Amino acid sequence: MAYVNEKISDEDYEKYNLAEIDKRLRISNPSSAWTIDREREIWLRLYRQTTDRDNFGEEIYTIWDFYRKGYLISVKTEGIKWVHDKERNEVYQYLKILSLEIPKEIENEKEQILKELKKAFEESGGNPYSRIRGSNATHKIDLEYNGELI
Repeated sequence: MAYVNEKISDEDYEKYNLAEIDKRLRISNPSSAWTIDREREIWLRLYRQTTDRDNFGEEIYTIWDFYRKGYLISVKTEGIKWVHDKERNEVYQYLKILSLEIPKEIENEKEQILKELKKAFEESGGNPYSRIRGSNATHKIDLEYNGELI
């Protein structure tokens, strides 16, 4: 099964204990949509996005929940570049990973985790809600971690 972008059902909210996950930061704005591959038990969800109100709402950083086969990984990114070519119906996004909190039990899988994370970002279109609302633009993403592209 492939990734799908969808609104999170009440059943999934309970299954993955999202009410508890949502409490880990005092201030957060978790999305009610995600990108999920049910067969492989992998999902990506925007957890918190901060913006600079004094600079026209420019993004400062975003925290994502990346769940992979029983483990929750917290990913903090900075949006470096975002371009939408309406004529070609393409979106290009450049994200820099600022921090990656991988549980110790799966630290040795970091390379595979990063590949799966990039795929989830590509499938999400950078925002699962944009896909749910009918955006069918081709999405290309460059994901940087420790100074290297994934």
